[in-house]
Amino acid sequence: DAMVVQYSSIPLSPLAHVRTTLHKRLSLVSRAHGRAYIAFCSSQERRHLLRLIIGSNDPENDVVASAEEWRRLIVQTRKRGYAIRAAGIDPQTSTIAVPVRLESGHVVATLGMTFFRRAVNNGKIAAYAAALKAAAAEAARHVEEKIAAQAPAPGRQKIYDGFGLVPSRAVIGLPLAVGAPLTGDDLSADRVSLERSLVEPQPK
Repeated sequence: DAMVVQYSSIPLSPLAHVRTTLHKRLSLVSRAHGRAYIAFCSSQERRHLLRLIIGSNDPENDVVASAEEWRRLIVQTRKRGYAIRAAGIDPQTSTIAVPVRLESGHVVATLGMTFFRRAVNNGKIAAYAAALKAAAAEAARHVEEKIAAQAPAPGRQKIYDGFGLVPSRAVIGLPLAVGAPLTGDDLSADRVSLERSLVEPQPK
């Protein structure tokens, strides 16, 4: 019910603000990786994830409190092409993330970067996002190649499950964060409208 960090370069950086984020669970509602995933995954998977989000008691999920906020977040993230972490999570840093999408439209992971707010202006953020998109496209090509090279034998479980998720072991070694989602109890009363706002046509 969350994104899980499978690879992080933070332990290699002398400027990192934390020791590591490896294996950390990240909210689908407030964190950039979660937002990138849920904004670009399929309608079917988004509906499933929404149900998990509504049943969650993670306090970070309170940053989005209505169906209209959800709709606006999804639309803006798709239009921008990358997700941004909710501002109130950490006053010193911010994170941007992009989806790693296969030709089929399946999102198999997300790729992101964290930076100190005062050191990066909006122009630089756009440039870094473009670099992330290029890296994500390259990662997707590698995953496609691995899928083609490891076609499942008769009786072997498919690489995709019913919602298009890929097990983390399938992309181990790539600089990705892989996982699935979350949201707060205060959203449950708005469940029907939330589902309608989240389940939208897949972006081209």
